[in-house]
Amino acid sequence: MRNYKNIKISVLWILLLTLLMLITHCSVRKHTNVFDPKSGIDTLDMKLELRSADSIVTLSWIPHYDTEIKGFHLYRRAGNQTQFSSLAILPAGQTEYRDSLVQFDTPYAYYLTLIGASGESPPTPVLKTVPGPGQIWVLDRWNEYILKFSYDMRHRLLSHYAIWIPQALAFNKQKNLAIITYPLYHYAEVIDPTSGLLKQEITDIRYAYACAFNTKSRA
Repeated sequence: MRNYKNIKISVLWILLLTLLMLITHCSVRKHTNVFDPKSGIDTLDMKLELRSADSIVTLSWIPHYDTEIKGFHLYRRAGNQTQFSSLAILPAGQTEYRDSLVQFDTPYAYYLTLIGASGESPPTPVLKTVPGPGQIWVLDRWNEYILKFSYDMRHRLLSHYAIWIPQALAFNKQKNLAIITYPLYHYAEVIDPTSGLLKQEITDIRYAYACAFNTKSRA
C-alpha cells in the first residue's frame, strides 16, 4: 500500500512539473509571424535602400522572413502630401523598383510592406530623398576618400579609398571615366565613377596637381 502511495505521489509530481514546463514555454514563446498582430513587430528590416540619380529613384530590398508572402506593396509620399499613397504592388520575387515619375527639387518618401494571405505586414522604416540633376563629389583629404553623394546629400552612393591625399578630380564627356590626381605620391588613377573600380594607373608623372579630360577627344 505504501509503495502504491509513493508511486501515486511521484506521478503527480511528474504531471505538475510537466504542466509548469508547458506554461513556461508558452509564456516565453515568441510570435515571429510578421502578419500576427501579437508578434510585437512594429517595423520590418528588409535592408531597404534608396539611390537617387537625376530623375530616377531606385529602391532595393532583401526580404529575409520565412513567412510565405504573395508580394510587396510600395508606398510613396510626394511634395507637400501629408499621407502616403500606393505606388506599386510587386510580385514576391522582385527585389528592386525604379520610380521615374519624380520631379527635381521635390521631396519624396517611401516605405515597403509584405503582402500575405491575411493582409499586410508592418512597414519598413521610411526613406527620403530629393531628386535633382547630377551627384555631389567630395575629395575627403583628411580620411583619404573619394565620396559620391546624391543630389540632396542624403545618400552616399560611392566610397573610393584614395591611396594618398587626393588633389583634383575630373570626368570625361560621357561621365563614365574619372581621373584623380595625387601630387605628393606622383600618381594619378582613372576609375569607373559608378562602381569605383580602377581602370588605369598613371605613374610616369612628377607632380600631378590639376587634371582635365581633352574635350575634343573621344574619351
